[in-house]
Amino acid sequence: QPLADPGELVGSSLIALLAKLSGSTVNAFILADLIFPPLVFLILFRLIKLWLKSDIQAVAGGLAILVGYHYLTYFPYLPAVLKLFLSYWQKGDYWQFIRSFHPQISLGLFLLFAIRLWPKAKTKWHLTSILLIFLTYTHFFYWTAALSWLVWMGINRRLVKILTVWIVATIPYWWQVGNLSQATDFWQRNYFYQPPTLNQWLVLLLGMLLSTSKFWRRFYAAAFTLVIAAMLLRFGADDPIGHWFLRVVNPMTAILLVVTIFKKIRLPKALWLGLSLLLLTFQWRLHSQYFKNNAAAFMIEPERLEAFSWLKDNTPKNSIVAASMKDSLYLPAYTNNQPYLKLSQLSWADDQELR
Repeated sequence: QPLADPGELVGSSLIALLAKLSGSTVNAFILADLIFPPLVFLILFRLIKLWLKSDIQAVAGGLAILVGYHYLTYFPYLPAVLKLFLSYWQKGDYWQFIRSFHPQISLGLFLLFAIRLWPKAKTKWHLTSILLIFLTYTHFFYWTAALSWLVWMGINRRLVKILTVWIVATIPYWWQVGNLSQATDFWQRNYFYQPPTLNQWLVLLLGMLLSTSKFWRRFYAAAFTLVIAAMLLRFGADDPIGHWFLRVVNPMTAILLVVTIFKKIRLPKALWLGLSLLLLTFQWRLHSQYFKNNAAAFMIEPERLEAFSWLKDNTPKNSIVAASMKDSLYLPAYTNNQPYLKLSQLSWADDQELR
């Protein structure tokens, strides 16, 4: 039911389309794993090429970013990162670009938006507006970061045109937000305000120190604005500060860090190729070890599949089913039903319906 949540319409609709084409949700996610990570890499490669002129250097840089940007969560605690490397080499690690359209689909859209903001890019304003619309229907933390960055790029007639089209095109989104905000527990959902951590301040500081152009300085001004706004409002739904760093600030800082370092390094093409192969081998090892050690966690028991099959054949379409959190995640994919969850904004049923 991709239309049930317009806030993630782009990702859910693409997965639904792949499910329709492939015949099942399982096949859809397999196809997504084969299609979208390479697309993100190609978009990232195009972005890096704005600074790095060598193709093989940009390939190595793109792989380093995709494999390692989440380690910025532990910056600057290098011993912790080294311990993680050793642990992951033995136990494996779940790569964030598989089995989920955040960031599998959403990061690629944000990187396209970043390319559109490059000062020397010959960008028509309506393309920027379209990307902002797509990001709005993708994930809250991407479109808010994109909007803040866009405003910091300059308030002018171009911005007014972009925002006018964006506001009109996102009316369904705001309508849904208005409806959800009336639910009794909407404002309590994961509402535990957490101030920025020392690590997050240090990542922001690192990015600001490395910024040598208005492009980057305005990005970090936008990120700083979001953090300060969340602090002043004590906004804590879904840990927004943590999500902004996880989804936007960390990958963009990794891009800036890699570009800054790689521009100062002169290596033969063979060594850049060797680094690329080493990164691919490292990630393949982590990936294969993880699924080898956790294979049972990705299997659905025959009894559960039998129960889903019974529900599909014997219950009205879109009927509400009370189930565990785990079963609730599977219900829309394996049956014609919708889950009832304790938090009403995640369900078609309101709390009052079961009182």
